[in-house]
Amino acid sequence: MGDDRWGQSRDQGPWHRRSLTLESEISWLLLLSILDILLTTWLLHRGPQFVESNPVAAWFFRRFNVAGLVGYKFAIIAAVVVIAELVERVAPGRGKFVLRLGIAAAGVVVLYSVSLHLSHPF
Repeated sequence: MGDDRWGQSRDQGPWHRRSLTLESEISWLLLLSILDILLTTWLLHRGPQFVESNPVAAWFFRRFNVAGLVGYKFAIIAAVVVIAELVERVAPGRGKFVLRLGIAAAGVVVLYSVSLHLSHPF
């Protein structure tokens, strides 16, 4: 088993060239973001008393329904993850800080959505 001209083992596919520096933080951000999307769409379908408070996300929801909301939110998450990975490689610790802020913000949003659901029973 030798290395090819790119320095990777021949038995590895193209996705194994580099690992993510911030895998744990990215995983938490994705988990909380998925929960946010699920809770948001559930609340929006419960009735008119619930609205998307982010005006840009609300526009995507009005224009493209749930698919637009999901696409918008995941595009933002993808951009943040790519930027954080790039920053982390240049300035170690700063990309992790950015993602941890995102994790905290997503956590607050999830808790807020849960509290909205609990305070407005069916």
